[in-house]
Amino acid sequence: MRGTIFIILFLCHTASLGAQDSRAEETVWQDTTVYDSVDIHAVFPGGESSLLDYIRENFVVPSRCVDDHIPCGYHLLQFVVDTKGKINDVKLLSGCNACPEWNAEMVRVITASPRWIPAQNKGRFVNSWRQIKLNLCSS
Repeated sequence: MRGTIFIILFLCHTASLGAQDSRAEETVWQDTTVYDSVDIHAVFPGGESSLLDYIRENFVVPSRCVDDHIPCGYHLLQFVVDTKGKINDVKLLSGCNACPEWNAEMVRVITASPRWIPAQNKGRFVNSWRQIKLNLCSS
């Protein structure tokens, strides 16, 4: 009987040691690289037409630009879409020099956009650069 109890205790102890080994601390791999080239680009939910609808609905034309009859024009924006679809590091590459308020509003609207579908590279979501060119006059 003692031998049986010893064997049962020994097996339980050995099993618990194996369980501890299998629960060894895992290293979480997180790639912080921002990719220029990816397999699948980040997209706004619903695609480009939904992005234009979102901008039209949320962009507030600066009153000074209206009062001074400053025309809108092309805006070229660059930003990062992270692995969770959040927008970061918005930069205006080209905008309206005559009315900086246009530029600030464009950056605000893009920064506040809903989460995007992140880019994918080799089957994993990755941080990626994205550029968009917008002409609010024709959208």
